[in-house]
Order: sequence, then C-alpha cells, then structure tokens
Amino acid sequence: MTSAVGGIDPHQDTFTVGIVDANGVEMTHEAFDNTAAGYASAIDLLDAHGVGRVGVEGSAKWGAHVAIALAAARFDAREVPPSRSPAQRRSRRLDKTDAVDAVASARALGAEPTLGPVQALEV
Repeated sequence: MTSAVGGIDPHQDTFTVGIVDANGVEMTHEAFDNTAAGYASAIDLLDAHGVGRVGVEGSAKWGAHVAIALAAARFDAREVPPSRSPAQRRSRRLDKTDAVDAVASARALGAEPTLGPVQALEV
C-alpha cells in the first residue's frame, strides 16, 4: 500500500467515509447524506487526502449510488465483502459504529488490494 485508502459504510439515507494511511492508521472519517451533494462532498474529502482506492461494502445495495459516483470520479472502487469489515473490527476489539465500519472497509482493502470491482458496475 503506497497511499491513503478509503472505505465506505453505506446505509439507506447516509454513508460514512473512513480514510486510513499507507500503514492502516485512521486519518479521518465523516458521514454524508445519500445525495448528489453528499457524493460530491465525499469525493472532495477523498481527493483532499490523496485517496485513489476506495472500498465499498454493499455496493450492489445501499452503496450502489455512491459506488457509481466514485467510479464516475475515476476512483478505483472495490467491493469489500460484508465479512471483511467485521473481521477487521474484531481483530482490533472495536465497537460497531458506522465510522469504525468505514475505517474497517478501508483497512480490508488495504490488506487485500485485489478485491473485485464494485458490484454496482457489473453488467
């Protein structure tokens, strides 16, 4: 891993972005509304931290719209299987929160950079 990695924990009305550095250390996290303005603000946050790869959990469901926005903005958007985030969280003995899950998604992608593309883009 050579640059910051983003992770997204999506829900029906909001999604949370977590960003980790090249060593997996949390840099920041922030929640956004599932709207065009929310996607634009999230993309600005990711750009500001030099993120190129973003892991999205549930990109075929609640995360579909944000996954499409990320791909349109030319991020390397990857699907993080639902089992990966809890495993990352449990290994650090952290409580379940949206921010912790978003950071866990980023760490999961950092640990396994060959995860497949977001499912929202599959035909």
